[in-house]
Amino acid sequence: QNSNGLSDEENEVRLRQTLEYLISSGVTKESVLVGLGGSNGSSGTGQINLDGLGTVGNVQDSPQLRAARWISTLDRRTLPIPKPKNESNSGLFDGTNPNSTPQYDKHEYPFLQRYALATLYFSTGGGDDQWIFTTGFLSSWHECVWFDIFDIEGMASDPNTRFVFGVVCDGGPNLSD
Repeated sequence: QNSNGLSDEENEVRLRQTLEYLISSGVTKESVLVGLGGSNGSSGTGQINLDGLGTVGNVQDSPQLRAARWISTLDRRTLPIPKPKNESNSGLFDGTNPNSTPQYDKHEYPFLQRYALATLYFSTGGGDDQWIFTTGFLSSWHECVWFDIFDIEGMASDPNTRFVFGVVCDGGPNLSD
């Protein structure tokens, strides 16, 4: 079993489903995730070819691919992967019908929030020993507690000023603006 408690076979299925969802929903371009050389990419059958994608720690991979690998095969929260989009359930508002409401998979927002933060982490040097304070990023905790509170001594207006360093949420499970 792996760190997320699943077998290699289950993790391979999760990685394939994650990549298919991210591409079909337009979150990330296929070329960013799997078109990075070698035999990676679509097999022509509509399925993602996972051969040659390397290991999770490969710093040559894009931050998006590293985040996709993490959320699908290492994350101990093992969030459900949203269903891939197709024409009938695109979930995207295209502006052609102002009265239409996009339909989303209920697992979509939590999954995308966590994936986006993992992408941010990898794209800013996280995972490559570039962060001095990780503030819980990529832990099994909910991403709304990926923060720490620091006291800043010597501030002119208030000697015990505190600030939050990391993820800030809206008091619920969603990131705040």
